Amino acid sequence: MSGRTSIIVVVGASLAFAALAFGVMRRSEATTDFRQAAVADLHAAENYNGFIQQVAEHAPEGMKKTVATAWANCARISTKWVGRLPVPSGPSQHELDVCEASAVQLATSRGHDAAASSQYAQRLRAASAAVRAAN
Repeated sequence: MSGRTSIIVVVGASLAFAALAFGVMRRSEATTDFRQAAVADLHAAENYNGFIQQVAEHAPEGMKKTVATAWANCARISTKWVGRLPVPSGPSQHELDVCEASAVQLATSRGHDAAASSQYAQRLRAASAAVRAAN
């Protein structure tokens, strides 16, 4: 009986060790996958931020420059930290609504046409959404 118990203990311990090793391996794979996804997301955020910054820099003076600059300052994707890993944190739809309204309000306060400002802000928002979706 003692020999049989020893075999059961050895087999049980071996199975427990194998399960533990498998769990550690799967966790390591998940961590690697998360890091790779975070790096890809950061690259996409940099592309998006670069796009809206270029639009603002190359917009003609006047209403388009005002709206594009306000949009670029407000709709940027920022970075937050999850543990020791930086991950992008984009604005919510509500925050984008506020950005759009603020850009139009700024342009209107500077004497530009409200309808044209609103239309341009909507085009910027659509273009920004397309860039985010493409990345």
